[in-house]
Amino acid sequence: NVETLRASDVANALWACGKLQLKVAAFSDAVRRRALETLPEFAATDLAKTAWAFARLRDFSQPFFEALGNASCRVSAEATAQELSGLAWSFAKVALLHPPLLRSLEEELMAKSQEFHAQTLVNTVWAFAKLAFASEPFLAAGCAR
Repeated sequence: NVETLRASDVANALWACGKLQLKVAAFSDAVRRRALETLPEFAATDLAKTAWAFARLRDFSQPFFEALGNASCRVSAEATAQELSGLAWSFAKVALLHPPLLRSLEEELMAKSQEFHAQTLVNTVWAFAKLAFASEPFLAAGCAR
């Protein structure tokens, strides 16, 4: 029963659907509703998985992504560089400009530039470019490592 899922269960179920490219409207709708109910309980990794899954499935709801963006701002300091980059990629994939989230990602990514792998940097630069979010400080931090 979807109504009993915890935040991490919701994120993991969505990640699995994204990985398998499994898009079942009734399931997606029910899990999206449950995600919104449990959003305050989501950890950074749960938010990154959830955004990635819906972006990969091209299952876009602007109000849902706005809520994900707002929640992600709240926990961005807890996220790894890969999770931050994944959030940027997900929002770029659905073409949603969320300025508070992008500023939060920029700040945290610069602080975590030593955690970057080359792919993290490339994915984030692509996402920022796709969203027309010019971040010279981020590029400088990424290139300086």
